Amino acid sequence: MTIYEVTITVQPDVADQYANWLRVHIQQIVQLPMVIRATWSVVEQVPDDGVQHCVHYFLPDRMALDRYLQDHAPALRQEGIALFGGKFTATRRVMEVCEQIEMLEYMEFANTQYRMPSVE
Repeated sequence: MTIYEVTITVQPDVADQYANWLRVHIQQIVQLPMVIRATWSVVEQVPDDGVQHCVHYFLPDRMALDRYLQDHAPALRQEGIALFGGKFTATRRVMEVCEQIEMLEYMEFANTQYRMPSVE
């Protein structure tokens, strides 16, 4: 699985409008056939005055991401630029998931390693 991370820093004077637009923007992207899901977080303790959002898009593999970047990203990025111009900056990273660990697996590991008593 591939994660495409977009971190956006928005100037405070457009923060609310940007957040409203971003919600719709993420929904548009998740509707694309190559995108599995997305998570949207607000970053705490941003060093400057802005508001920072971090969006993770989950895609099945790098080939799906390459299709998104080629066929869809340019127009979607342009929409944000047209609406908010120089009021935001964005950085992007690509990550490959090595392993997904679920709570049940963690609890089994913790019980084995630390001999935690079971909860009744």
